Amino acid sequence: MDSDADRRKLTGGGAIRNPEMASALRESLDRQELALHYRPRAERDSGRIVGVEALPRWRHPVLGDIAPAEFVPLAERVGLIGPLVEWMIRVACTQVRIWRDLGLPSLRVAVNLPSRQCPQRDLAPMVARILGETGLRPDFLELEIAESLIMQEGVIDVLGALKRLGVRLAISDFGAGYADPGYLRRIRLDRIKIDRSFVRDIDAETGEQPIVAAIIAMARSLRLGVIADGVETAAQLAVLRSLRCDEMQGELFGPPRPAEQLAALLGNCRKLPNFEQISTGQTT
Repeated sequence: MDSDADRRKLTGGGAIRNPEMASALRESLDRQELALHYRPRAERDSGRIVGVEALPRWRHPVLGDIAPAEFVPLAERVGLIGPLVEWMIRVACTQVRIWRDLGLPSLRVAVNLPSRQCPQRDLAPMVARILGETGLRPDFLELEIAESLIMQEGVIDVLGALKRLGVRLAISDFGAGYADPGYLRRIRLDRIKIDRSFVRDIDAETGEQPIVAAIIAMARSLRLGVIADGVETAAQLAVLRSLRCDEMQGELFGPPRPAEQLAALLGNCRKLPNFEQISTGQTT
């Protein structure tokens, strides 16, 4: 299929919702046609790559690249989110082991859990099985959950089971929801990721900087690490460094990379390119 008519048939005129697209996604999982790209995470002062976020990619033969924001909700609607999440965790854990076997530095890999997967009680057994099969140390896997999910029924029990495995836990969009700090203590999080909506205007006179400073201070009081998401400019990086945010990720440091490209970067220096120039404002 290669015509506009084929595209309209698949998408139903626009939205990726119809049965043909659900079937195509199921087949892509079965045929291993999906891929993970990896967004590097930089240490505050050195620019050293200390971890990556695994992001799914679907290159459809007719529609081309389909964004996760489109096909992940599709997977949730048609009951494929469990297989998709299992695939993501398995591929991510396997890739970290491959990098390690190549003699590259071991990195922590983060996988974001969609909202319908997090409360599932079979999540921890599935993660335990994958860790056993891949031989990855549990603390090299970090699972991210949305702040809005923290107070849902059953979530704390599931996260507790994951924590007992030794897996690291993080909130993926802190500041965007209304999680009770008491809940944060109960689930023994490892860190929080500041939502990109606060990072976007942190270098402007919008009041975001005090909010971010308060989030970092709260994290420190709870003994949690902090990562800032959506860093796009040297000015944002400078403010975050002044606030002592632990790690950053975003387009300032380049797009998510296929595994082989990240391996080349790790093999060269394990630092983000031009970090010194970026951090001193010598480039944009």
